[in-house]
Amino acid sequence: MNAETCIGSRVFGKGKRVISVEVMRPDALDASCIGAWRAMQAATPAFANPLLGPEFAIAVGAVRQDAHIAVWRDAGAPVAFLAHHRRPGGFARPIGAPFSDYCALISGPGFPLSGLDALESAGIAAMQLDGLADPYGLFSRVQTVSEPAYRIRRGDVDAAPALTRNQARNAQRYRRKIERDIGPLRLQAPDHDGASFDALMGWKSQQLNASGLHDVLAPVWTRTLMQALFERRAGPLQGLLIMLYAGDRPVAGHFGVRTSDVYHPWIAALDPELGAYSPGTLHLRAAIEAMPQMELSTYDLGPGSGQWKAHLSNDVLRVRSGLAATDTPEGRRHAAKDQLWTLPVLSSLALPARLHRRLDVIAASEITTGARLAGVVTAVAGMRRQARRHAG
Repeated sequence: MNAETCIGSRVFGKGKRVISVEVMRPDALDASCIGAWRAMQAATPAFANPLLGPEFAIAVGAVRQDAHIAVWRDAGAPVAFLAHHRRPGGFARPIGAPFSDYCALISGPGFPLSGLDALESAGIAAMQLDGLADPYGLFSRVQTVSEPAYRIRRGDVDAAPALTRNQARNAQRYRRKIERDIGPLRLQAPDHDGASFDALMGWKSQQLNASGLHDVLAPVWTRTLMQALFERRAGPLQGLLIMLYAGDRPVAGHFGVRTSDVYHPWIAALDPELGAYSPGTLHLRAAIEAMPQMELSTYDLGPGSGQWKAHLSNDVLRVRSGLAATDTPEGRRHAAKDQLWTLPVLSSLALPARLHRRLDVIAASEITTGARLAGVVTAVAGMRRQARRHAG
């Protein structure tokens, strides 16, 4: 195995048990590592998401040079994995950020290190944890914020709650209107039409720009990753485009990744010219109903507090977010920097809090200094425009 960085080994416990850790590029993973990683996922329901698998890490590694995998071994056998982006100063983010709706230190129940000890052993001073799935409590010492992650599960329960009488009436009204004005509705899943894929990406970028948010689809690496996943037709990990058409016109869609029977959509967007028809709602209900035909058991909507997610889901996974900082000089420096944004004098102001979130997205998605600076300038200018509008 050609490790880009070999951190070495340390002894843990009272016996002769030796845990070693290597940090390598994703394409250096061998068959034994990939097999062990998949087995840990299969044994732990909290890890059952395409973003937490080895194939996703390898796909990101093909477009990001800062993608790494920490592999811990016990007596030579791999026992834990952490996919991450490594930045200067020992700072790490989950693999695929800002599209990493989930992250995890993949292991079994007997892994002997705490999350912070594992980070330090791998040379990571601090790591931003977003959507942390931590079923074995490895990061229990880290101060985090808990939030729900919503999933639509098919099996012993209905795929999604039934619509209320008023909601069903509205859905029928929207459906009749769009079919009368545009054409009959049909769901295409999977959809391999490149023009529809491009349309969905364009709608999402337009939506982000119109709302003043950073366009996470603008960087070359993100579009390259999305395109590569969209074109993948075989293997454990595949991109899945689900589009709703009115006649021959695409009106709304989801794009994301699936592994086996679990689907995690990233990009949800609709034709901005057709917003009055509520095609996004019509699309999602149709996609849920089509889960059996797509051989999906789980439609993972991810973390978030949107009421629409809570209404449609029938399963909730608690995940956590926060900064895991080791007790090292670099770790303490990252922790102090992060805590500046929580000072009462700043947290009482909406602008610094929003700016902090915006800068975090920019730092995660832009990998060059020039692009980051341009993103910051655009973000500050956009927030100033919004402030002036509110003041007026």
